[in-house]
Amino acid sequence: MSGLGYALDGLYSAGWWPGDGDGCIQSEDGRWMPEHTLIIEQFSQAGFQIRVSGNTMNERCRVEWARWGGIRGSSVGRNRTEALLIGYAELIRMNSSMFTAS
Repeated sequence: MSGLGYALDGLYSAGWWPGDGDGCIQSEDGRWMPEHTLIIEQFSQAGFQIRVSGNTMNERCRVEWARWGGIRGSSVGRNRTEALLIGYAELIRMNSSMFTAS
């Protein structure tokens, strides 16, 4: 399985599903995925500052996010798309656990 396939599996297992009006594109295997701008907007709406480094298609990319109060995280992928998708899945899981924690 490709890194993109792995990232998409993680995103879908985190509970993401494309909605009408979402900024989505179709991957090579036919699954929908959010565009980079949508992912960055979602981090911003959750109160996170996000930094993407190594954004060329042929080198590893790292996405880091943080917000006031010390909550932070990072993800790494073979390219920008993989790193953003992996990070977005983590954001979804993190937000989900905040609402289900007792």
